[in-house]
Amino acid sequence: MRWPRELLVRKEWGVASIVLLLAVSAFAAVPDGPKLERPLAAGALNRPGETLPTIVLFEASWCPVCRQLERKLIPSAEVLPLADRFRWVVVDFDRDLSIARQRGVRGVPLILVRDAAGVESRRWIAPDAGAVFAERLGAYLENPGEAAGAPDVGQVDSKLIWTPQGYRSLGLCFAHIGYGPLHLASQSPLQSIRWSMLPRTPSTLGRGQYEVLSSGSWVNVWAIGEGLYELDYESLRLDLELAYGITDHLSIEAELEDRSMFGGRMDGLIRNFHDLFGIDQNGRDEVTPNRFYGRLSFDDQPPILLEAKDRGSFSRTLRVTLAHNLTCGTQYVPALSYAVTARYEMLDWKGNRGPGGVDFGVSVALAQRFGRVYVYLTLGYAFFGAESLGPLQLKSGQYTVLLAGEWNYSPRHALVVNLLRSEGAAQDYGAFSDPSTELTFGWKWELYPKTVLELGLIENIWSFDNSPDFGLHLGLSRRF
Repeated sequence: MRWPRELLVRKEWGVASIVLLLAVSAFAAVPDGPKLERPLAAGALNRPGETLPTIVLFEASWCPVCRQLERKLIPSAEVLPLADRFRWVVVDFDRDLSIARQRGVRGVPLILVRDAAGVESRRWIAPDAGAVFAERLGAYLENPGEAAGAPDVGQVDSKLIWTPQGYRSLGLCFAHIGYGPLHLASQSPLQSIRWSMLPRTPSTLGRGQYEVLSSGSWVNVWAIGEGLYELDYESLRLDLELAYGITDHLSIEAELEDRSMFGGRMDGLIRNFHDLFGIDQNGRDEVTPNRFYGRLSFDDQPPILLEAKDRGSFSRTLRVTLAHNLTCGTQYVPALSYAVTARYEMLDWKGNRGPGGVDFGVSVALAQRFGRVYVYLTLGYAFFGAESLGPLQLKSGQYTVLLAGEWNYSPRHALVVNLLRSEGAAQDYGAFSDPSTELTFGWKWELYPKTVLELGLIENIWSFDNSPDFGLHLGLSRRF
């Protein structure tokens, strides 16, 4: 049977109206549930003049049971009639670190019941049914002064009760951040006397926490560009940093860095390595090993030479950084932060020919966890206060990109890979105008609770002149 066109249209509109009505009815039937407050400071749990007891829900974005707690359990038909007799507060276990730590929370989902005066009187692992939750709430309202029993841990999969210990317990966003990349800036020849962005993670220290970090990087530099430059020396970067958590989401860092150069002792090792694997020496075997030599040539200007008096420190800087965490992410969204840095050059290399001045930098950091593997990405840009090194013209700004991976193969050990790419520092000067690419393989070990040792092996793979030829890295950090 064929329906007339106008009747078909009316029929389609009729069906659509019924579907829409059913959808609206179903939506209206879903209870809204109580208003959930989300504090950003420990004091937010306390509200002057409060007359209702408070339900504090400790949750985390990576916890699927926590999401069900908000979406189904609290708005359930059994719990909803009691909802307006409580104040409801949600605390992000991953990001509101100080609140969780002060109250001894060791896992999620956890429910704390506090009376109107702010005194905790109950502590429950979240139940798996609305009826159970309603029964507990009703029992509390009948006897609020009754002593709290031990938490009922049998309702939750133990894999969700997860709190890091030691070093990671004092930093934000542990769900997406492990021990982090190696604390290693660019070691390439010209970048080393200018801005060197340090790898970052979106983690910030908890409020009132400190971290002291010291590191050293020893590298060999070998670069020959016909008619332009010849560099053969070793350099050492020493770094001392103190960081403090102003709030859970804002940290300040002060860092003192010293770089020095000398003749070194790596040439024999590098030559033997090249011979063993049939790698071209690129002229290494034609010069005296472990020498200290450098020459940058210019058509109409005197060359810049490294002389015996230039051994020792050539750059000494003070850096101050503010790092702000924006989010710890979710199961599928990475953690995110940004940082701003001011850098002051205290040592003017070779008299008045060094870069000197004040530099500024901005960076953005992301992190995401995939099982036991953590992936980090840092994007940075620096603005320099000086644009020349004698006759050598330098760029006024520089981008830096860090991609790092970390594999926590055991609770206190991790293998780390840093891939750092930095824009060339020189204007129209051969390979030193090209980006440098530095690859570092490392290992981190939490020697003692809150104390982490890191080791790294630095190698150049792509840009051979504008990158360190080979290097070693050592660092030690301690949180308080």
